[in-house]
Amino acid sequence: MGPRHATSNTEPRKRFHLLGRLRKAVKHSNILTSLCEAWSKCDARTRLEAQAYDAWIQGALAFELQQWGPALECYGRAQAIYERLAHAMAGEADRTLFMQRLEELSPSLRYCAYNIGDESAAADLQRMRLQGTGSADLDRLVAQTREKQARSLSEVEWLGRRLPVRQEKVRLFLCAAKEAPKEAQQAPDLDAQITLFERLLLDCKDAIQVVREELRTTEAGRNVGGPVSELQLLHSYLQWTRQKTTVERSLLLVKQLQEGGSRKPLDLLRPYEVIVQNLSETLQLPGVEEESEFAEKVTSELLCYKAYRAHHVGQALAAAGRRLEAVALFHRGLEYARQALARAHLLPQEAVSPLKDLETVLEGQKYSVHADSLLGTAALLCSILPFFLDSFSSCM
Repeated sequence: MGPRHATSNTEPRKRFHLLGRLRKAVKHSNILTSLCEAWSKCDARTRLEAQAYDAWIQGALAFELQQWGPALECYGRAQAIYERLAHAMAGEADRTLFMQRLEELSPSLRYCAYNIGDESAAADLQRMRLQGTGSADLDRLVAQTREKQARSLSEVEWLGRRLPVRQEKVRLFLCAAKEAPKEAQQAPDLDAQITLFERLLLDCKDAIQVVREELRTTEAGRNVGGPVSELQLLHSYLQWTRQKTTVERSLLLVKQLQEGGSRKPLDLLRPYEVIVQNLSETLQLPGVEEESEFAEKVTSELLCYKAYRAHHVGQALAAAGRRLEAVALFHRGLEYARQALARAHLLPQEAVSPLKDLETVLEGQKYSVHADSLLGTAALLCSILPFFLDSFSSCM
């Protein structure tokens, strides 16, 4: 549709060249619009398309000059014309073309609105990205929006301590993590939610690497056995954020598998293994004290998901005919579930009711599989008893 925005380009020479080309494009689009208006053979559609292009290219120039008000006005004019054209077209191909141009305009409109002071525009940009609108240009606009938000983020609070955040990449990630729950609610489906968390995990990995490199080059990073420094605690906080996000993604994978219909008992085991592993690692993070409120909450969640893991392992063993081992796993899962329910006030509210249902299921499965095991043993004895009786009779 035209040249891409390059506001983030820091090379003055390239930027000067871009602005020069845009100014020439604006001049030529003005001439084109005047010719279309003056020439009687131009139909209404041609005139409207010329006006829309003229408004759009003027908006692109104002956008690059960071003149947000004029850019918003020009983009708005282009949007209004394309909407009229889309509704007026009888052919599906033409209508699709103009609707596509409207979609391309939306991110730039919302970004201009955000820079003028509309805070809701940032959320709209993120929602558009989740819905697949605008591709790479929209990703860049979202990144620029977060850069503005990150400038106001100077510290985070965790485990009762305020931690200064000086690294730009860490600030950007923390802004993204803060917005993630809202974005997940706006996501159109489970696949979009999973993609969101996977993207967040990649950003988290980069942020952790930045802090890790700084730890290696500072005295605090080489301080072994002493009190946990602010930088070390920030590193632990980022690790915890990664682990928490991994747990959330794994729960979405479980939900996706459950909604998918037929599955094997072991299909659900892997996500729960990942959850248990990450929660166990959380308890080992530097700065996390044993028996603290935070550690108690994590331990409660760990017991909860260990119960789910034992449940699925037990189901797999029962399906394989290994009933005694399955009974042992169901019994262990039942103990985990009861221990977690005894600490229900530390669990997320939405986890308590399903855990109570799991407790009932585990208890039923334990006795059911145990009964099957006894019946199987009895059947085996009945099948071999005649052989022993015949052998005994022959010996007599």
